Amino acid sequence: MLRTVYRVAHPFLMFASRIYFLAVHLIFQFIHLFTSRIYVTKPTDGILMISATQAVQKIINREISSLELVEAYIHRIEQVNPIINAVVVKNFDEAREKAQEVDARIADAADSELDEVLSNYLFYTTLIIFSIFFCGRMAEKRS
Repeated sequence: MLRTVYRVAHPFLMFASRIYFLAVHLIFQFIHLFTSRIYVTKPTDGILMISATQAVQKIINREISSLELVEAYIHRIEQVNPIINAVVVKNFDEAREKAQEVDARIADAADSELDEVLSNYLFYTTLIIFSIFFCGRMAEKRS
């Protein structure tokens, strides 16, 4: 009995789902005909184009400060996030505080102590890339 119902209903359901998805596709194609695309622009700040390793080296060599690097990234996030909507929780104030803390430690440290100071502070990330609500609390994965 169930097999008979399946054999009869399956082709109709497949046909109906194809029609439905085709209609949804055509509706969105029509809507997008009248909207302009928004593109993410290239970064204008050269500091954003260096790797993390190069950034650490520049901080160690005192060519740039941690705060400058953090401010550059925050500025870029504020430019791009309205378009791509990737950052949900913005910990910008905490990032600035940590950067100032690192800069103060670097300024006080001698060159021989720099590795120890940086190992405690660098690579501390403040951007939460994934968050979900779990049992009433926010669970987070930091990158």
